[in-house]
Amino acid sequence: MATSFQNHLLISTILLLLHLFTAFATTTAPKPKALVIPLTRDDTTLQRIIKLNHRTPPKITPLTVDLSGEFLWLDCGPITPSTTNRRIHCDSARCALANSNCHMTHITCYNNNNNPCKKLPCNIPLKNPLQNIINKGELHTDVFRINSTDGSNPVRVVSVNRFTYGHHAHGPGSTPLLKGLAKGVKGIAGLGRSKLSLPTQFSSTFKFVDKFALCVSSSSFTDGFIIFGDKPYNLFPGLDASTLLSYTPLLTNPNPQFQSDYYIGVTSIKIFQNPVKFDKSLLSINKNGIGGTKISTINPYTILQSSIYKSLTRDFAAQVERPGSFAKRVNPIAPFTVCYEGGSLPFTPIGVVVPDINLVLQNEKIVWTISGTNSMVMVNSINAYCLAFVDGGLNSKAAIVIGSYQLENNLLQFDLVNSRVGFSSSLLFSRTRCDNFNFTSA
Repeated sequence: MATSFQNHLLISTILLLLHLFTAFATTTAPKPKALVIPLTRDDTTLQRIIKLNHRTPPKITPLTVDLSGEFLWLDCGPITPSTTNRRIHCDSARCALANSNCHMTHITCYNNNNNPCKKLPCNIPLKNPLQNIINKGELHTDVFRINSTDGSNPVRVVSVNRFTYGHHAHGPGSTPLLKGLAKGVKGIAGLGRSKLSLPTQFSSTFKFVDKFALCVSSSSFTDGFIIFGDKPYNLFPGLDASTLLSYTPLLTNPNPQFQSDYYIGVTSIKIFQNPVKFDKSLLSINKNGIGGTKISTINPYTILQSSIYKSLTRDFAAQVERPGSFAKRVNPIAPFTVCYEGGSLPFTPIGVVVPDINLVLQNEKIVWTISGTNSMVMVNSINAYCLAFVDGGLNSKAAIVIGSYQLENNLLQFDLVNSRVGFSSSLLFSRTRCDNFNFTSA
């Protein structure tokens, strides 16, 4: 018969083994190879929204995704402080990564042997890209949580304990920094080419490849996705959408103001197989950073420099209204100028049938095709379809800004390791969509 001492020893041994097993399982859990977060569409603004799980205790906060954003910033307002929030000070390495003017502003404090800069916050400019509003914020860190993925499903929630972000605190009431952002949104999630963007921080934390994929849904009722890390990107009905990608080099704008942007080299535009005539020098980025083609999640529709816009809309309308066509032109509906009565255009389950708009990249074999499902937008008020491109004026900074409507149901991979962009054109022609990622756990 076991003694009380033996029972106690047995229980203690079991508890110790359980503790060691738990500790071993925790410390040896493999680092994720990729992360995934749902990407939703706001119908009013066409902004792309993620919901951020952060703080202690946890809080879910909607953010507008800015492909060019240098980092993530939050409008924190008068809320209960997070117990894991930490302010970054002026003399820290993270402050230097944010290109803060902190050191210049407080340069005199370095002449003091006590170095009071250690107590000064890292002040940074927070930018609202929709209104071009800039406000002062501070650099902070906090816990951020996101699902890991195997490319087919979410696997488990992982944490970044010291994720760096811009913190904007203010008293009761609204702030102009949120003007123009979708209802309920509390900041910007920056995916840009910078040292503190989401892709860079995630790849640095988990030591996976510095790539991310963006797939934008065409509906506010279903989610697209962002996957940080490498492929696969498995979509129903069993297709790895990375196999559909063509690649084009990622270009760098020489102007520091635009170096966080993603530029690609469009060399010409064709409507079906017919070249659109305009000054091709506009497609090159000059020494001041003007011109070229960038990709945007902030602009709802593709923006063209005026001379390109006039040539493209003229040539597009000429092909749609060719002899024998039933297309019936209607009055322009701002901000669009080329619109047609809905019932006068052919329609398929994939969308309205109009001539493809082809962006020719480094050669004639590498072409980003914008078909009717991405080139024409329905204006419900009068049952009309309009060409979803807008005039950016003669002095637009980029000659072409590919907008988020043109990205819907297109898979894009931003490969910062090989400095290239992969693009699929419309997934609909491969019988899948961006909302076909399975967000139920594996």
